[in-house]
Amino acid sequence: MSDVYGTGWASKNAVGYAPDSVMYYNGQTTWGGTTWDNVALFDDQGHPLQSLNVYKGMLEGYKSPEQVKSALKSVVTKIWNNTDVKPNDGLVTGKVLDNKEFLNASVSKQLSGESNQVIGQEALTQIANQLSNGISSPIYEAANGAKYHYVYWIEGDANRVVEFVNDNKDVKYGQPLTAKYSATVVVDAEPGVQEVTSPISIRVSKVWNEVGGKQVVLTDPLKAGEQLTKGIDMSLINTKSVKQLLTGAQGTNISTATLNKLKENLPQNITGTADYKTADGNHYYYDFWLDSVDSNNTKYGEPVTVNSTASLKWAKKDMVTSEN
Repeated sequence: MSDVYGTGWASKNAVGYAPDSVMYYNGQTTWGGTTWDNVALFDDQGHPLQSLNVYKGMLEGYKSPEQVKSALKSVVTKIWNNTDVKPNDGLVTGKVLDNKEFLNASVSKQLSGESNQVIGQEALTQIANQLSNGISSPIYEAANGAKYHYVYWIEGDANRVVEFVNDNKDVKYGQPLTAKYSATVVVDAEPGVQEVTSPISIRVSKVWNEVGGKQVVLTDPLKAGEQLTKGIDMSLINTKSVKQLLTGAQGTNISTATLNKLKENLPQNITGTADYKTADGNHYYYDFWLDSVDSNNTKYGEPVTVNSTASLKWAKKDMVTSEN
């Protein structure tokens, strides 16, 4: 039609005016349209095109898509109890658990997106792979005096990712996602068994006495393998959650899962309080960084060894005053 009625240079009538490199491509003609097609506002049926939104945006201003965040509902779907303890804490199937324990940072950042946009299978798979698993509850006391807690496991075992994706298919950002958990009762102490809390012992696993690229010679430096008896604020370590993890029936082994949980609850870095000096009057202190927790069949009531590295930091230099 453009060749009959003419629409500008992009027709056969432009041959001889426009260079052949424009009019032909690989020996084939390229005319029959117009560069104005790229900025058309309506289609050939008279319906408005998206290009009209450019003018709407210039008149009314552009709005970015609204960003919303989905909630994660961690729901108990099964309770397993193969013990003689009768729980009395009120946990029932269908209960939504406190997300403070279940919503980790990796999952949280995956929950935001454009309003009304469906959360895709890839995003759901990433969320499923990062869900917290094997979470221990607080310790409860049954009516007969026994101590117990729950361990929460994602439902589905090896198929848990597939089940989570299927359970949340077609969910949009801003709508809640559901994660199903089973709860297993674990007995911590039988009635009449004495409960004790293990103390924490800090051992220096490695020492760096280098500051500003130079080795510092202290009058009394820390040494690798040394047990810390001073120079660290133990109240930062002996928190309520840490004491709870280290409380159990005297003489029973502290499980590896509990010790791993202990490491998660310990501070990663603590600034030391002890003052270390050099002969020339410079003062230093140590920064302590969590290294590991010993897991050599430690029993409740026995000290639990926490290994920390020590890195020397400069604090100040003594002022030198002259006497007249």
